Amino acid sequence: MYLTLRLLLRRLGTVRATLAVSILSVAISAAITIVIDVALDGAVGTLGILLAVVIPALVSPFLSGITIRLAYQLDEAEQRVHQLAITDELTGAANRRQFFALAGAEFERARRYAQPFAIVIVDLDDFKQVNDTHGHPAGDAVLRALSELCRKRIRVVDTFARYGGEEFVFLMPGTGATEAMAFAERLRVEVAATTIVHAGAQLQVTLSAGVSGWQAGDSDLDALIVRADNALYDAKAKGKNQIEWR
Repeated sequence: MYLTLRLLLRRLGTVRATLAVSILSVAISAAITIVIDVALDGAVGTLGILLAVVIPALVSPFLSGITIRLAYQLDEAEQRVHQLAITDELTGAANRRQFFALAGAEFERARRYAQPFAIVIVDLDDFKQVNDTHGHPAGDAVLRALSELCRKRIRVVDTFARYGGEEFVFLMPGTGATEAMAFAERLRVEVAATTIVHAGAQLQVTLSAGVSGWQAGDSDLDALIVRADNALYDAKAKGKNQIEWR
């Protein structure tokens, strides 16, 4: 029964599957009632007709309830699968694929309506030393702590994603150079002042960031990404724990 209802839900959708189950329950109940009535009396009598109406009325809500519960469970499962597909497993940030999907849409919006947006790429300084000195679990703890801190600092419209390794990226719609640089600087100061405790060890890290914004002459999203990357390299070259704009 459950497998049949699941198949109906997937193929027909919740509303049509519920209607199909209700009609099916009426038909089956009526058929059973008529068969029993004919077997006992040789004909369909008043009682048989009455039962053919009453039994489906009693059974149909039960089957519809099962259908609705299955629809809810399927919806929850689909939401979980979708969330896993767009989320980085370790940090809980959006993954690289999700970032590029949203950034691509934002680029098209900016090009069409001339609305600014900024991209901030951050990279933890000397992160390899954390792994080498304290082990990879400590490094993972640092990445999770950084991710949690960043998610608390962004706006609802912003996207925070893991770009790769110890690199993260922010997509900030409606944000110009001044605001993006100010945000990155506040984040840099806060990360430098944060102590992360793992297995009795107190860990402190710094970050460097490269910031870029949409320009009318940009041909595609890659142009912004390249500028942000180059700005990040500039920050690293100037001594790390710095913010640069391109």
